[in-house]
Amino acid sequence: MQFTASAALKEKLDLSRDLLRHAIPSGDLGDILHRAIDLLIEDIMRRRFGKRRKKIAHDTHASASPTIDLVGPPAPTFSPPPATTAAIEPFPDTPPRAPPPPSNLDAASATGRAAHRAICERDGLRCTWRGPDGTRCTSRAWLELDHRHPRGLGGPSNAANLRHLCKAHNRRAAEHVYGTQHIHHTIQREQLQRERARLDKRTQPTPTSPR
Repeated sequence: MQFTASAALKEKLDLSRDLLRHAIPSGDLGDILHRAIDLLIEDIMRRRFGKRRKKIAHDTHASASPTIDLVGPPAPTFSPPPATTAAIEPFPDTPPRAPPPPSNLDAASATGRAAHRAICERDGLRCTWRGPDGTRCTSRAWLELDHRHPRGLGGPSNAANLRHLCKAHNRRAAEHVYGTQHIHHTIQREQLQRERARLDKRTQPTPTSPR
């Protein structure tokens, strides 16, 4: 793996190499990045999906070290391509949101962070939408919690009634229940509210310190 790093990133890598000399005497950047990515994934899983912190074992001899070129000024920034998902097919005529009978009452009735952990274990951190032919969406990006029986219609927020859907399929599921126009207007209203809040924050006078 090769990439061009900014001077600031190179400084951080050099600092991490020095700080980890007691654990990685060779200063191998592959081992350092392996640790860093493990910690990043663990932090995201804990904050977004309620995963408990666990000890991570690092094998410094598991694979050959990648080659990384660290040079000169920052490289031009670019936007990554959007994550790909399975093709979005129309939902079947029968409503898909009736919650299935829970196989484990304790896990199914869990709420809050416990529910997030139960859903991750059950759904495998992947969109649960299936097409008419039974093919499941492969997306792990832009996952959102969806109520099988809508919360607005009295559905509970427990593990039995929650599932992971990618952003596109979550919207499709909402449109199936509330209608396309209603969801479109709701999204527009929320975008307008966020834009107004952003403008209000920008126009607020800057507090001055007393002399």
